[in-house]
Amino acid sequence: MSGRGLGINAHDVGLGATLNQNLLMVPPNQRSYAWEAPHVQTLLEDLSGTISADGAPYFLGTVVLTQGADGRLEVADGQQRLATTSILISAIRDKLEEMGEAEKKAAALFTTEYLLIYDVMTGENTPRLKLNYEDNDFFLNQILISPSETTRIKELPAVPSHARLSTAANLARQHVENIIVQFKPADKAKELYKWVKFLRESAMVIAIIVPDSINAYTMFETLNDRGLRASQTDILKNFLFGRAQDRLHEVQMKWSSMVSAIETIGDEDLILTYLRHHWTLTHGYTAERELAALVKNEVAGKQQAVTLVTQLDAAASDYTGLLNPLEYIGWQTIDKQTRAYIYIITKILAIEQILPLLLAVLKKFEPAQARIAMKMFLNWSVRFRGCLETPA
Repeated sequence: MSGRGLGINAHDVGLGATLNQNLLMVPPNQRSYAWEAPHVQTLLEDLSGTISADGAPYFLGTVVLTQGADGRLEVADGQQRLATTSILISAIRDKLEEMGEAEKKAAALFTTEYLLIYDVMTGENTPRLKLNYEDNDFFLNQILISPSETTRIKELPAVPSHARLSTAANLARQHVENIIVQFKPADKAKELYKWVKFLRESAMVIAIIVPDSINAYTMFETLNDRGLRASQTDILKNFLFGRAQDRLHEVQMKWSSMVSAIETIGDEDLILTYLRHHWTLTHGYTAERELAALVKNEVAGKQQAVTLVTQLDAAASDYTGLLNPLEYIGWQTIDKQTRAYIYIITKILAIEQILPLLLAVLKKFEPAQARIAMKMFLNWSVRFRGCLETPA
């Protein structure tokens, strides 16, 4: 079927076939790999329940693809399912490589058909599904490349999304062990072949291919991955990347740097809090529900998008310092007493509303003035906390 007048094509296809029939990439506006262990486990259990029922088709929602660069389709919606399917096929491939010569040939075939292609221009393997800038190398080197390959590099997760990818890979490996544990040695490989066939033919999605005349950034705001709705953080990132135009790579790099700084001490919720606090610092008090609309009204073009993301990146480390003041090394001129005041405010009393004010003081005041101000803020915070805890 197709969308009338829009050139939108839609057809039902297996997730494995989607990986096999296309070269895919996750565009910069997409979040990094976001599925936690329960999301991965749910998918694996659902697949097991369905394949046990004689391989009846199992519907997994929609996958939206748009025309991208270098002959690849961009994944506007469906990254988590496609990446997790790649991880599961990789785990099946790894297990087959531990078996006999025939199974090793099947493993090599599955690698070529679903996971990697050989790039004659570079002499290297590249993923059939490329993840975003932050995740792709880890995804390639830790999961998609066979453990038997000398090019496989072992590295520890550098950011939370790498840890989630690693967790998903561990769950997939355990799932493969559970699949074959009940079978005789001669039948184990056949059961894994059955699973790959099921992923190709019966783990179904509606693949919607959208022409590049329809803006993928706009579409993303109305589409959600299975089990994870688009957050305000995603929407804001999506909007700013869309505004960046030919400076997209610059904005992408700075956004990634900002996120990495915040994620050293918190999760996506803290990223959104930081975005709101930074906007409050520069534009006045802003409620969370108002943030996206205000940013969209203010940021009209690429220069404003670049400026905002640059400011966000520059201030992110100092913001983390507010929440870890005794160990933060970024304030060379701030003494221990001032840090102690900040620690009591942000860690012991846990006053969140004052963080933009603290950030402004540290940026604008001389060290002696900052200490006086922080002592005053501590007095206010104690009184504020006392008012909140006093019975009516």
